[in-house]
Amino acid sequence: DRIVTMYDFRQGALHSVCPFSDDVTKLPFHLDWLRTAPQQLHATGIYLDDRLISALLLVRSKGETHLAISAFCPEHASSSPSKLNIYLAARSLRDLGVAVLDLTPGDDPWKARFGSDERQVWDLAIYPTEASANAQRMRASAKELVRRSLARVGLSVSGVKGLVGALRSVPSIL
Repeated sequence: DRIVTMYDFRQGALHSVCPFSDDVTKLPFHLDWLRTAPQQLHATGIYLDDRLISALLLVRSKGETHLAISAFCPEHASSSPSKLNIYLAARSLRDLGVAVLDLTPGDDPWKARFGSDERQVWDLAIYPTEASANAQRMRASAKELVRRSLARVGLSVSGVKGLVGALRSVPSIL
């Protein structure tokens, strides 16, 4: 429960989504996975006075691990407990013979700073019609244009989403 709360808090703050709160099947899925296939997962945590302040859930495959969930206590964010956790997990995994800790695709700036290598990642998307493929390409181009335009004036998409969310919660005067 603590991991879910920390994870949803961070994802909500950054991306205006709370994966576990928004999808009631997500927690039972992960708990079942931990129970039925523990050899596929590697979990680590950092505790301060018996209180979990950072947790990682890594998926194991063929001598590699892949970051699935990274969560930390926001009260300790300035101490970077997740970065310490990743560092300690990488050392521990190396000692177990695991050669790669894949931070997974994403635009989190810390991933570029933390990573030692990059891999090309491809997505395969299949659309029912050419028109739906073209529409998706146009949406993606528009999103990229908005992202670049915001960056030019020093804003980010997540920052604007947070501002819009905050404005929506302000009571109307009328």
